Amino acid sequence: RLSKLAVLDLQVGASADDCIRRTNPAEFINNNGTVVAGQAGARVYSGAMRFTAVNIGSGATINVCYAPVTPDVNNSGPLLTLLRFEDANNPAQITTEGDFTARARTTAQTAWDSPSFTADVEINTPSLVTSLQEVVNDNVGTGAATQLFWDDNGSTNGDFVTVYSYDGSTIKAPKLHIEYTAGGGAVFVPTLMVI
Repeated sequence: RLSKLAVLDLQVGASADDCIRRTNPAEFINNNGTVVAGQAGARVYSGAMRFTAVNIGSGATINVCYAPVTPDVNNSGPLLTLLRFEDANNPAQITTEGDFTARARTTAQTAWDSPSFTADVEINTPSLVTSLQEVVNDNVGTGAATQLFWDDNGSTNGDFVTVYSYDGSTIKAPKLHIEYTAGGGAVFVPTLMVI
């Protein structure tokens, strides 16, 4: 008798699957070399990262979830940001600034404040389990894609971070690691009989 455990290691796989939204003036960019979160000058930045080939079914329990990202510069400022998934089954690529702001985020969220980033050294986000579990519970699974938002949460001028996007590096683009137990609990594995 084995638990129905599964592990997914995903990565942003297309230019249009990660993007930036910035204010003053409002602007949407999905072909930049980085995903940015925080504040630079009068502009506040948020990012989104879409992962495909997810397909976590109804009733699944999310055991582990985090997103490895790779900064392109050093940064150790008092950054204040929030991580949360789009509360939708199989969300489409974001296409405009209005589309970015209109997407529904999960109520569950993870604060990521004042991490220390070293250029070209991959770093894992804090746990994203509760947010992804909300997606699964609200939407009868995740569908074929899920989307992670990295929103500013009150950073001050000069407190921002940039990480490689798909356009910046197909190897260092954002990743997503998930470990989950499929719905239905456990399965029986037949015993091999030798005659």
